[in-house]
Amino acid sequence: MKDPLWQEVYRALLDFLRRDDAVLLPFGDWPDLPCKTSYYGDLISIDDATVFVLHKGRFGAIDKATLRRIADSWQCIFGNGVFLCFSKDFRARRDIRRGRSPIDHRVLQGRFPPNALRRFLQSKALRRRTSHIWYIHLPKAAGTSMWQSVSQAFPARIYYGSATAFSINPPDIDEYDLIGGHLRLSLITRHLAAEDWVIGLMREPTERLRSAFLHSRRPNADPLTFTATMRAMRDMPFAEFIRTGDGQLEARQQLIMLGHDDGAVRSSPDDLDCLERAKAILSSDRFLFAPCTRADDFLNVATGRSHIRARHSQPLNTSTYEAQLADINEFNESLEQTLLANAGERRLYEFVVKRFADLSRDPQCRASGFKSWRHLVGDARHQAEKAILYLDEIRHRARAAMIAPRQRR
Repeated sequence: MKDPLWQEVYRALLDFLRRDDAVLLPFGDWPDLPCKTSYYGDLISIDDATVFVLHKGRFGAIDKATLRRIADSWQCIFGNGVFLCFSKDFRARRDIRRGRSPIDHRVLQGRFPPNALRRFLQSKALRRRTSHIWYIHLPKAAGTSMWQSVSQAFPARIYYGSATAFSINPPDIDEYDLIGGHLRLSLITRHLAAEDWVIGLMREPTERLRSAFLHSRRPNADPLTFTATMRAMRDMPFAEFIRTGDGQLEARQQLIMLGHDDGAVRSSPDDLDCLERAKAILSSDRFLFAPCTRADDFLNVATGRSHIRARHSQPLNTSTYEAQLADINEFNESLEQTLLANAGERRLYEFVVKRFADLSRDPQCRASGFKSWRHLVGDARHQAEKAILYLDEIRHRARAAMIAPRQRR
């Protein structure tokens, strides 16, 4: 276990666990624990767990009613920048979400805001819009940083790490303004309302595949958190991987996510069909897609169109090219095979580049200072919510400061 935040959870659990416990953890290279352990990936099922480690990116992987019951009736015994740990029975002196411990409250407030889960469970009350924005996160296309930028403006939001989680736990449309994740267009079209619109970033296909390959080869990465395709990229020579069925799908992943029809009889996506279908869909004014090289312009257009304020986030999950020169050379040796595999996706990328260039020149699509009264009311509600959360923080810190002298006595 190389990640220090995961190590913190492991050390914290050792202080609380009993031999008859059943711990539910996300997949990872966890050391052995002195009790029964089980793991979750795309979906979370509590079953007989007595201790549950919740990853901050997996809110959409569990039934919301179940998550609300856990948040209300289980004790939160630890939290850091990635995890919240819940116990079915009370085994700590206090629930760390109460802010009564100065140390725990400082850690929780600074690194895993205690309001993140509360906001998610109260999303319906935090809605600011009558329509929805759908965010398609194409892997390794600057999607994580753009999601962070856009989601700042929408407290009522949900993110799905996989299509499986979306299919099993579909969102209650009335509860969210922003719905995003690693989702195929064909999966969400049946949920789109007349005024909804869909946004996302696309990356030059060969660069995207190289980035995915380098990500799979990172020395400090935990392969147990990877998909089967990512593990294959890590373990196989790239020249062999690109010739496999998984390699061919990975090389065209953006094309498939944007253009494949899930209802088609054909099990293997046809590039021409996917290309024509994706171009027809993305030609609609309801869809705003851009190359990730123009992420700043994309954010300006998106915020102007939705009348929100958002600030661009720094790139996340990037690879260090200098440390992976051998992997880059290995990838470049199979460049010809890669170009053959992603020819259709490169044509779709060229279409997206041209379409966004045309849209960004349209004055009506640029950021506008005008806001309707509905948006002004929504901004006022948002600011009031922030003020309430800020007052809660002051109250918790004041309570912690009062208790600290008593503990020293």
